[in-house]
Amino acid sequence: RIGRELSRGEPEGPRIVEAVSHLRLAGAVKDAVRYAAPAARYLKSTFQSRAALDLLSTMLRSVPEGRVLARVEIALEMADLQAQVGDLDEGIRNLQDFLPRSRDLPRPARLRVLLRLATLHGRRGDLQRADGLFAQELEEASAQGSGLSTEELAMIQSFNHARATGGT
Repeated sequence: RIGRELSRGEPEGPRIVEAVSHLRLAGAVKDAVRYAAPAARYLKSTFQSRAALDLLSTMLRSVPEGRVLARVEIALEMADLQAQVGDLDEGIRNLQDFLPRSRDLPRPARLRVLLRLATLHGRRGDLQRADGLFAQELEEASAQGSGLSTEELAMIQSFNHARATGGT
């Protein structure tokens, strides 16, 4: 009941973090997942990246295995934060869990997982692995209707340009 009251309207700030906690504890996982990413972004904006990671990690453990898309969205948020705090290996591990069943994911989600994995491998210095993942993405994302954001498509196109000019 507290979680629902806190999540009424468009919660923000500390209120959204509190709402996620109460919703999860009350077993309203679906509602908690809906507010988890905004809550993590709020924590990150207040320089609480570790708290944001803890929140997302707790949510990832709370979401049933069958809700793969919700789990992917949480893992993508976590990967971005893990990259910021320098925990690239953990971000890679979280996302690699989705590779065996990636063909069952909607195309945009599958491409986002590959894009983040390639980016994390590149930041870690494993350029050969990053190149392989980017090449896989390029084939899939080049078709119309990939579902990726303009920023994500620009990243892939810039990598494609670097590959074509020998920059990788």
